[in-house]
Amino acid sequence: LSNFFHYTAIRGSLLIISIYFLPEVVGFFSIALTLLEAVLILPNTIGQLIFPQSSWINPEDDKTDVVLRVNLLVSIVLSLLIYLFSKPLLLAVFSPSYIPVWEALIYMIPSIILLGIPKILSQFLSGRGYPQFAFYAALVSFVVSISLSLYLVPRYGLFGSSMVINAVSAVTALITMYGYKKISSVTYTEMFVPRFDDFNSIFKVALRHLK
Repeated sequence: LSNFFHYTAIRGSLLIISIYFLPEVVGFFSIALTLLEAVLILPNTIGQLIFPQSSWINPEDDKTDVVLRVNLLVSIVLSLLIYLFSKPLLLAVFSPSYIPVWEALIYMIPSIILLGIPKILSQFLSGRGYPQFAFYAALVSFVVSISLSLYLVPRYGLFGSSMVINAVSAVTALITMYGYKKISSVTYTEMFVPRFDDFNSIFKVALRHLK
């Protein structure tokens, strides 16, 4: 159910677009969503790697908060690179008629940062025996997606659809952050304010596993 509601929350606005706009607009937004999902491969992979450790009764040297902080920095840098270079790359691959794809992707840049959080935390919470937080996040985001899509998409087209995705991303991130904070007792500052030794810790963990 969590997977169904989350998928529908993200892709549901495509159905609303298809009701009010030409098929080419649906295609533009679909490509933009595909590019967004491609960018999120990294945090999704990190979440899958965290899952086995989080399911242990006494996880050794838990680095989830470190991973969250590093992922935030990487997401911000990646968002900046997309903002600066996505347009020339898109034009190099497609014709200028595909500029709406770039516009939709730029509108959804906040989701690159926001969706990386639940991609990591939902796996951690499930491993610790709290899958209900991922379900709550998916259910609420589904309701938010459908409600906002019916209002924003007919009026604002691609921009409205992109705002729906950002809203879904924010709701999903907030609920999974609440769940993580509740079971781990870490503060929001510890989750997201970078520390000097974060990358050093990640490097040491990676080096230990490579050995």
